[in-house]
Amino acid sequence: MELQIITQEEVQSASEVLATTKSWVASYTKKEAALVAIADKEGVKLTPDTDGKINDFLVSLKKASKTANESRAPFTRRLDEIKGYFTAEENALKALETRLQGKRNESVKVYTQEKAEQDRKDQLKLDQAKARIELFAEAEAQIRSQYAAQLNGDKELLLHAFETCTLDNIAEVEAMLIAVVGTFEQSVWDGINASFEHELVYPQARLIPDELDEICSRAKEGKFEKVAPHYQSEIKGYADHLLSLIPDRRKELEEGKASAAAETLRLEQQKAAQEQSAQSEAKQTEQVNSQVGAAIIDVQIAQAHRGVSIPKTQAIESYKIEVKEQAGWAEIFKFYSTHSGKDITEKTTMGTMKLFAEAEAKRNGTVIESSYLHYEPTYKAVTRNTKKAA
Repeated sequence: MELQIITQEEVQSASEVLATTKSWVASYTKKEAALVAIADKEGVKLTPDTDGKINDFLVSLKKASKTANESRAPFTRRLDEIKGYFTAEENALKALETRLQGKRNESVKVYTQEKAEQDRKDQLKLDQAKARIELFAEAEAQIRSQYAAQLNGDKELLLHAFETCTLDNIAEVEAMLIAVVGTFEQSVWDGINASFEHELVYPQARLIPDELDEICSRAKEGKFEKVAPHYQSEIKGYADHLLSLIPDRRKELEEGKASAAAETLRLEQQKAAQEQSAQSEAKQTEQVNSQVGAAIIDVQIAQAHRGVSIPKTQAIESYKIEVKEQAGWAEIFKFYSTHSGKDITEKTTMGTMKLFAEAEAKRNGTVIESSYLHYEPTYKAVTRNTKKAA
């Protein structure tokens, strides 16, 4: 369609109409000011004469306004017509954008939802890996603690026999210490086991409930062959040390004195146990941190590899609230009144309140927890100028 440009004659005619309208504006402005001055002088109650003059003025003003509108209408219609030629083509360009933008929006929605789901799986995988690492370390710590308690308890029994012996039975105690071999019975080891029965103490156990028995089993695996000789060495060495103190103990008994060495040995044993526990705990923490760090890196590498195949498109995410039942509007009203910080007036519509709730979901992630409402996320792929258009 060929664009019909306004002719010189039409421009001239339009100029004359505009000039006439301007002259009317000047004239009526002057008359209006004079009437206002008279009305101000008379006050709120106008005289019949003044009221009649104002009435005649307003009738004339409306007639002039109508005439001005009718006179310019042919020209402004023409301008609107010309504007329409341009906007029609511009709208055609926008229509081309709409379909392709919609496809990108759908694509980025799928990618974003898949990423959210994969992130959830990654976090679960990481949490489970951390649970395995931490619970295995905890199981080993429990077993070490139980073994240490058994060893220290058995040493305490030897010390008790040494400390409480009398002149009548010290020879028997001496013979018993000589006979000590320090055999760590398999039945005793079988009674040492880790447990994660208390969920409040071990909340990680809920992440891998089917693996707990296997973790506890692995924590003991191959350790009996190490603790048995350790136990024998410790018990035999302790018995030999007590045996070396028998002459002094016999002398103390003859003098009616308590054992001077017993309390010293007890304190030394407690100190050694505390130091061993602290060393084991520090080593456990170091191992856990190292293994957890490795698990985190594995997840990050997997995420980076997946990112290579995802279009570099930023999604603008917003929310649309679907009101499923009438009661949902009451929930929106309550949310707006408690979160917006604004007064509710007659101009505050339910649509305004709904828009506020949708904006809050995007800004802060705050949503109305209600079965009457459904939040539907929407996505838009951002268009960036990465190269000059062809």
